[in-house]
Amino acid sequence: VDVLQRRAAVGERVAIVGAGGIGFDVAEFLMHRADEAAAAAADALTAPSLPQTEQFLAEWGIDPDAMATRGGLLEAVAGGGGGGGGSGGGGGGGSGGGGGGSSGGGGGEDAGSLGPRRRQIYLLQRKKGKLGAGLGRTTGWIHRATLKKGGVEMVGGVQYEKVDDDGLHVKVGRERRVLAVDTVVVCAGQVSDASLEAPLLALGVPTFTIGGAHLAAELDAKRAIDQGSRLAASIESARPDQLDSLVAPLGLAGWLFQKYTDRKAS
Repeated sequence: VDVLQRRAAVGERVAIVGAGGIGFDVAEFLMHRADEAAAAAADALTAPSLPQTEQFLAEWGIDPDAMATRGGLLEAVAGGGGGGGGSGGGGGGGSGGGGGGSSGGGGGEDAGSLGPRRRQIYLLQRKKGKLGAGLGRTTGWIHRATLKKGGVEMVGGVQYEKVDDDGLHVKVGRERRVLAVDTVVVCAGQVSDASLEAPLLALGVPTFTIGGAHLAAELDAKRAIDQGSRLAASIESARPDQLDSLVAPLGLAGWLFQKYTDRKAS
């Protein structure tokens, strides 16, 4: 939250702990240096668009005049891939060079859109396997492709050992690595925020707390939509003290977490 609200300074070499939806969003936020731009006013109707529309279209090869070309796509620039790979490898540097090299397919556009001041970013998770496996099926591949084009190194199966002046010490399999970062951003753990409940109840407004405000374990949009749908279907007879009937299946991890918090509360 401190990074997204621009309350914390972020350096040039960043490790992001946690590769869920928020971790991916923060990685892209920092990759495009959105933290260095002024935030939109709280009452603004239109949020700032970063990267800018022109840069986005150029990066993905989209013709601004979609009706002028077949499929609305521009033709690939000959030799662009080599240029993109070179700048990606140089910007990634060190162990991040592999990530930069793999972004060569994006052509010269990705170097142009990100500019010469490309951050070195590591996106880390404890679970083994592909990062972003739990993202949306229709959009997850876009997030992974965007970070790959930006030279972000994505590492799974990480054990975190310590942080010192040398950087973040991790173990991946049997290999120990020291990531020479100057900033560590933690995108792990979730806390419910039901701060609106008390003032609404004080005004006598019937209030139903659902979704992440009800339980942050395994927080996802599907469960919130499920609970909202159940509530909408019975809104005329629903009562705030009968929220248990609105709780959607949480999965094993969510169920265990709920049992743990119930036992701790008692």
